[in-house]
Amino acid sequence: MKTLVGLLQNVAKTGETITIAYSGGSRPGQARQLIIASCSETDFRAYENGVSQSKQYKVAKILWAEDSSGIKITNDESVLAFESTTPRFDTLQEYANFLKSDLESVGWYIYQEHDMFGVGTSFKNGQPKKTPSIAVRYIDRSDDVSN
Repeated sequence: MKTLVGLLQNVAKTGETITIAYSGGSRPGQARQLIIASCSETDFRAYENGVSQSKQYKVAKILWAEDSSGIKITNDESVLAFESTTPRFDTLQEYANFLKSDLESVGWYIYQEHDMFGVGTSFKNGQPKKTPSIAVRYIDRSDDVSN
């Protein structure tokens, strides 16, 4: 983490553009070009290219940073925290079984068929609505005939 903070502090002095991947914000994980205005051990302020207002960022949420000379520093702790905690399954049914209890516990009604999994809301009387608010359906295309 010290090398990452050192890199940020150095580019803050020079005013050069740095490329970072940040695990927060509206585009988590995507590379963004920033000009660092100021940097402490835990936070920094930066301007994104083309934006006149600075934003505050957390150093701990940086996945990687690369300066204009090509020096790239990866924050392994942030990368591990950013990766998905959902295990990989082979079928939609396995994902549905894994997520079902959590979704029900926060108030969603579960819609489930052999090839579909969805969640939806209920009416005021507690009866579920006819269709889900959002659903995922598996369609096997292996038997489709191409023209």
